Amino acid sequence: MKNRVKELRLSKKLTQQELADKLHTTKANICMIENNKRNLTASSLVDFANFFEVSTDYLLGKTDNPKLQTITVADADGSITEVQHELLDATKGLTVEDMQEIFNYVDYLKSKKRG
Repeated sequence: MKNRVKELRLSKKLTQQELADKLHTTKANICMIENNKRNLTASSLVDFANFFEVSTDYLLGKTDNPKLQTITVADADGSITEVQHELLDATKGLTVEDMQEIFNYVDYLKSKKRG
């Protein structure tokens, strides 16, 4: 299996140490991942995918398409408001945990309106 982490790191012209610093890990950890001596944990898989802006499936070698899957969101009539579009744009680059916090806050706001 090709090592996508190494390919992506080199494409960004980063050293192992620079990548380690950006992902808050060690150079040794990056080296072991690149040499297939250590697998990515679930959380580090997401961190690497977010950093390189690729899908987790691409990192795992399940697809050759590095593009993140996109989902089109629209109202029943097929439209999306400008504010909704801005909100979607504002969430780009957030982690799964960040998105969960947003969902929690939306649920809180909805509950206030019901109560």
